[in-house]
Amino acid sequence: MITANDSVADLRIRINGRDLPLSILTDVRSVSIQEDRQNAAMFSLSLHNWNETRLAYSWSDSPFFGLGVQVEIWLGYLNALDKVITGEITTIAPSFQAGSLPIVEIRGYDLSHRLRQERKTKAYKLVKISDIARQIAVDAGLVPRVKDSKNRHDYVMQRQQTDMEFLQKQAAKIGFEVYVRHKELFFEPALPSQTATRSLSLEKEIIDFSPSLTVQGQVDKVIVQSWDVKEKKAITAQAAIGDEQKLGATTRSGPQQMRRAFGHSQTLTLNLPFVSKAEADQIALGHLQESALNFITGSGSCYGRSWLHAGLLINIKGAGKRFSGIYKVTATTHTLNGSEGYRTSFQVEGNASI
Repeated sequence: MITANDSVADLRIRINGRDLPLSILTDVRSVSIQEDRQNAAMFSLSLHNWNETRLAYSWSDSPFFGLGVQVEIWLGYLNALDKVITGEITTIAPSFQAGSLPIVEIRGYDLSHRLRQERKTKAYKLVKISDIARQIAVDAGLVPRVKDSKNRHDYVMQRQQTDMEFLQKQAAKIGFEVYVRHKELFFEPALPSQTATRSLSLEKEIIDFSPSLTVQGQVDKVIVQSWDVKEKKAITAQAAIGDEQKLGATTRSGPQQMRRAFGHSQTLTLNLPFVSKAEADQIALGHLQESALNFITGSGSCYGRSWLHAGLLINIKGAGKRFSGIYKVTATTHTLNGSEGYRTSFQVEGNASI
């Protein structure tokens, strides 16, 4: 069992709503949880799989770890645990080696895996993308946490895509993102705010941090050209430098830094069939925001922080003036084992610097 006192990590696992018995928890060798916004979050439990009293395998045949069983994993420190993932078991993988005690890996995914299985072809008419997201969530048995995407579309086609592929594509067009956490589906702006509610410091929590800043790929204007079928006229929409949402009040965005350094602009032109002016405006701004977020990327690790999730805005401190500031977390990996204790690795992106 990987627990001890106030200074070391603690672990709680619930199976189908009930705490894992101590007899099983003491056999847990390691825990890993990987999360990003493009793929289903994945968990892995490694357990000792031999009962010396009964001289039999302990858990590879146990009904506790059946396929489809719901698992909650809580991580943190004594009296301060957070639920990191709710998922379902999809894989049971024992390992039998001569001269070594047997182990078993229990793996699974968060509940978004339900939206990543079946490919569908379906037409939606006179609907907002947020309405579609809400319906897909309900159909999958998830609670919708959906922000209004505002614009109503005459026609939206899902062509041989899984529900998650379809929603991710539609969300990216308008600067939104879609993800599942525990039993809720979120559909919301990719940058819902400009402020960070949490921080990490190189003087305290951070073990290593490697950021990289580049203007390659930055654009300061996005033009969307289309055709209005009803009005029978061309549509032009654009988002330009200054429209992007900066992370940090006293910083310059990637597009602003590019213009300041090189004195020229980069324009991205998109030719899209049959979108309305309102849709074109959303798409232009969405692409500008996405491009700007590639200005700074970085990766690092810290002592285990169970609150650290993909999508969170964090304030990284102690990395100098240029690389300290607000970042968006794009991926995390939480690991807990007997040799290193609890660690969290992370990847981040930012759109602005001094």
